[in-house]
This record gives sequence, structure tokens and C-alpha cells, in this order.
Amino acid sequence: MVIKQLTDMVLDSMQEKYQIVYAQTERHALAEELCNIRLMKKEERFTRNEIISMIEPCYIVIVEELLNDIKDRFMIDFTRDDKLFSDLVMHIRFSARPQHENMSQEAFLLDMIKSRYPFVFELSTYIFGRIYDALGFEMDEIQLSYVAAHLGAALERMERINSTSDFTIAVCSNMSMGIVRLLMAKLHSMYQTQAKIAGPYPLYDVENMMKEKPQLILTTNLYGIFEEFGVPVLTISPMLEPENILQINEKIKSIRQKSVILSPEHEIEQYFERELFFPHMDFSTREETLKFLADRIVEKGYAPENLLADILERERIAPTTFSNYMAMPHPLHMCAYKTVIAVSTLKNSVLWGKQNVKLVFLLIVRSSDMKYISGFFDITSKLASQKKKVQRLLEISDFDEFVEELVPM
Repeated sequence: MVIKQLTDMVLDSMQEKYQIVYAQTERHALAEELCNIRLMKKEERFTRNEIISMIEPCYIVIVEELLNDIKDRFMIDFTRDDKLFSDLVMHIRFSARPQHENMSQEAFLLDMIKSRYPFVFELSTYIFGRIYDALGFEMDEIQLSYVAAHLGAALERMERINSTSDFTIAVCSNMSMGIVRLLMAKLHSMYQTQAKIAGPYPLYDVENMMKEKPQLILTTNLYGIFEEFGVPVLTISPMLEPENILQINEKIKSIRQKSVILSPEHEIEQYFERELFFPHMDFSTREETLKFLADRIVEKGYAPENLLADILERERIAPTTFSNYMAMPHPLHMCAYKTVIAVSTLKNSVLWGKQNVKLVFLLIVRSSDMKYISGFFDITSKLASQKKKVQRLLEISDFDEFVEELVPM
């Protein structure tokens, strides 16, 4: 309605000024062109009601159903996030129309988002299927990465809202006071807007430190005295090196994420099986690798006969690769009878989409465990930045040793 009114206003003005009569077909053509123009270049967003009033109802219904489905299947409630609602409606609405711009220069977003937000990228592939069913068009990988970016932003907003406002980081150190004061100054500078920095506390005053109820403990000591408290602990340099900042940021994000995303029901090692561990295999293609692993899972009775076809359909949407020669393939639909992870390390890398892969985690998840799926993607997400760890895993041929090396992450 808004686009039609705008079209009539513009053409009526031109008709009056230049004495030109515009036929109804021309009015429809201009309205169509205006529909294809993105109106949200500035920072301000339209409200939910404004979006509903100006965008075709089919896109509104699709997004509302998608957000409700995500809430039901993955136990993440995005339904009240008006920013995400507006972003998804606008993105899907314009993705459904011919693209006039060349987005190839933005292809790098795909790998970055898959590495940093593997879970939300999977949510975007779920949306892919629903959009195809509803509108009959397929999003490409770049469009999927933008959907994942919208979902990632919404997830971070949710984490900030749901994480406690009194998030506390406690600092424990027996270093000299001058060094500790420098460390505290750096921490306050980096994190004063995100958390309360409590301390510093010496080792002999741990009891008082725990009265602060910290969500995270930072220490310059290598002592294992904090294990009994059940609070995450990071050992850092008193100089707060760049790698320490990365570790702290990842840990804060992980802690906050747990406030909105459920962790797997069991410890992660419970989902690996000795009979589904295949080290140093000699495969030459992605398809050969996937067929072997899928066949072994079907033989165990954990999935139906069409498992391989469903996995290949998911790969067709976007390769399930990560950096450091890794892939975590999985079926597009929830077809598993049991949640399990089959593992294969390869003697020689195989081409998997545009990347080479040597470490494969084939994940199948039963429908009742879909709410925990983010925890499974933590495996590849954390390994993506640990080249030495991946190399060590590739060298191991014993199942118990492999799990022991993997699980401490």
C-alpha cells in the first residue's frame, strides 16, 4: 500500500507538471521497480508495524512461522526481536527478486561467518529449506551468510539481555603489587563496560574472592586450587597478552551463550563411539568419504537408508567445511534414530567444495536433541583456531587417545 501510494504521488506530480498521462501498466512497472529498491540504507530501522504495513503479507507470514519453528525446534526464542524480524523480512523479500548487484566481492563473508557462528549458519540453512518450500526459490551461499549474520546479531542481543547484569570477573594473583595494578588497569580498560572486575585477590584469600560470585576467574598462577569451585578459570600473563584477550573474549561469549542456548544433555564424549572411529582412511573424494561413514551409521541402525542422500542434499546448499582441514557434514533433515558423531581422519586431503579436508566429523542428531545442536558445532568452532591440536588429532590412531585429546576443549 505504501509503495502504491508513493508511485501514484510521484506520477501524479509529473503528470500535472509535464502534462504526461501514465497508463496503469506504467504505474505498475514503476511500483515494481520501487519495490526492488532497498529503503534501509541508514542506521534506523522500520518498526515491526511499519514493516507489516508496507511489505507483502506472504513474507510476514513466512518470517513469523520461521521464528516460531526455531523456537520450537531449537529452543531459542527470537519471536520478540523486532530488529531480527525486520531484517529477515526485508532480506527474504529482496532475495526473492532478481539481483542486480554483484555480490561476489563479499563471498569472503561466508567462511568467516561459518567459522565464527557455525550454529547460526546452520539455522540459516534450515531457513533455506523453508523459503524454498514457501516461495520456490533457492538462496545462494552469500544470501545464506547474510541471513546468518542477522541471526548472529540477534543471538548476541539475546545474550546481552539474558546474561546477568552483574557479570563478575575475579582476579587472583600472587605477583607484585605493581605488576598486578598494571594488569587490573588493562582489564578495567578492556572490560569495564562488560563486567565487574573484582580483586585482585591473593591465593590465601580465595574464600573472600568467591563471595563475589564470579562467573569467570582470571589468575596469573598455575595452581589447580580453583577446580572445586566449579567456575571457569583462565591462566593469563600479567602483561595481558593479545592471546589472553582472545581467550577471555571467547570464554565470556561462551558463558553468556549458555544463558540462551542449551548445552548437550550428556558430556560430549558420550556421542562418540569406538565402532564409528576410522583413523587414517584412504579416500579420494568427498562422496566416497561420506558414503563410507553414512553406510557404517546405517549398519548400526542409527539412521534410515536415505541418510547419504540427505547428507549430500545438505552439502549442495553449502559445503560443511571449516578452516584447518575440517568438515562436519550432517543430514539436511532430522532423520536420526540416535544422536552420534562418526569420525574419520584421512591419509590425504580430499577436495570438499573449495577447501581441502582431512578431519571429518559426521554428525547425526535425533529430533529431541536438536535444541542442543550448538554444542556439537562447538567442536569445529574451537578447533578452527587450533592448528596444532588438529594436527595432533590427525596423527592419533587410538579411539580413547583421540577422545582424550579432543574433549578438554
